[in-house]
Amino acid sequence: MLAIYIKTFIALLLGIAPFAFTWFYRSAKGNPDSKSKSLFAVIGRHLPQLRKMTAAIVRWCRRLYDGMRREDSFRKFFTLIILFLMIIIQYVDFSASTTVARIVQSTVDFSGDSSSVLTAGIKPLFPFLTRPHATVIAALLSWSFFYYRIADRLLSWLHANDWWFGTAGLLTAVMIIVYPRLFIIPELTAIILMAAAVYPDKLVDDTPKGKKPIPEHPRRSTLKAAA
Repeated sequence: MLAIYIKTFIALLLGIAPFAFTWFYRSAKGNPDSKSKSLFAVIGRHLPQLRKMTAAIVRWCRRLYDGMRREDSFRKFFTLIILFLMIIIQYVDFSASTTVARIVQSTVDFSGDSSSVLTAGIKPLFPFLTRPHATVIAALLSWSFFYYRIADRLLSWLHANDWWFGTAGLLTAVMIIVYPRLFIIPELTAIILMAAAVYPDKLVDDTPKGKKPIPEHPRRSTLKAAA
């Protein structure tokens, strides 16, 4: 049952995270005296250790974000973090599905009638019984993040295309409501969308590799001589 509780907590966390991030980002950006900053200031005065830990996490995230704009190594590290989260969620989902399957099987073995499962008080657990093809699709999504080029192109494409980003978010919400036994797919999709939302564009360096740029003054003199 622990896996079921953890899966429920992850689902609630993934549902709240986008709204919490949007609220905090807009309030902090639009109003320097926002409620979010006032709230963190009050918490910081009473819990200095929490304030130090939060400041350290913010600095680390800023360093990672700035590094992703310059170097592929930081971007690879970020995709590995996303892959790690996806694998954890799939493990929790598999454990929860296994637990529900054992409960259903034990109920059928005890009663001898599969129809009694619906009246045994375990019908609310059916959404945790993930369908096999959903598990396969989720595994393919995670498999794509084993390759940096695929993960980088996917995140960059979603980050640059607002229409496809919004469409994927809408489909994710619809799938959660209409197909609860496919919940593992919108879980992973939500993580990918949140990762794409903060995935920055890489800065392009116009300087040729291994060569120094031509100084401005000699270039002007060369053009004048040629004219």
